[in-house]
Amino acid sequence: MGFYRVLATGRLLTDFIFVRKISNLLRRVTSGVLRSAAVALICMLGSRPLIAAEVLREGERLRIIGEITQRLVAEIGAKDRLEGVRSIEITSPGGELLPAIVLARWIREAGINVKVSGICASACANYIFPAGRQKFIAADALLVWHGGAFQRNFVEFVDEFEAVSERIDVGVGLEGDSDYLKRSQEKYINIKVQQAQERKFYELIGVDKSLPIVGKLDAMGKVWTLSIDAMSRLGIRGVVAPEQYASIEYIEKWKSGYFGRADALQIDLIE
Repeated sequence: MGFYRVLATGRLLTDFIFVRKISNLLRRVTSGVLRSAAVALICMLGSRPLIAAEVLREGERLRIIGEITQRLVAEIGAKDRLEGVRSIEITSPGGELLPAIVLARWIREAGINVKVSGICASACANYIFPAGRQKFIAADALLVWHGGAFQRNFVEFVDEFEAVSERIDVGVGLEGDSDYLKRSQEKYINIKVQQAQERKFYELIGVDKSLPIVGKLDAMGKVWTLSIDAMSRLGIRGVVAPEQYASIEYIEKWKSGYFGRADALQIDLIE
């Protein structure tokens, strides 16, 4: 359990994985501006306010309700709450990408089953659900995706940032380039770290890297769910779901129950 104990030092997730990943990124960056940005980000990781989630241990089952945050994952690790756990039941609107991937890796390594109830969206659908050995969807549940580290606006931002940095490095920078890099450096490094972690996670579990963005390939701003067949094509297999799961009728009924009205949110279906 030494891997978990690192989390109990008070330095949360940066101590055992993210500083190492950022250090690797630093070695690949030639621009002095980008090196300064990466160093600054190391100091800032974990500094923003977090919303606590509820974690309940019931024998061999762990129940998680709420956002997936650094604090949540640190608490699970520090208290060895995955020791002896055979299944996790989660209700979550999502949360922070990097902590969610850490938790998902633990789930994968321990061979824990995952059951979603109510809602499993964003980081929950991107990482936690696919990590389960067996995957269960309760009768009141829906998986919802809306994007990931490689969605188009992030990729375009990274390309633009690197192009501006290259102009400065070769001595042909334009007016305002330096200010742009200073304003954008934290966002750039954050996205690059998220992209690296997301790519490696999907390689580890054998899931298509397009999972979080498949609904955004032709447009931005979509929210969608996947049929069982669509999940299988993307590498998410062994899913046990209610009859008629993700049908139009099922989605409308779920929205009425979750939001109180069927027209509260447009959720596309990818079959």
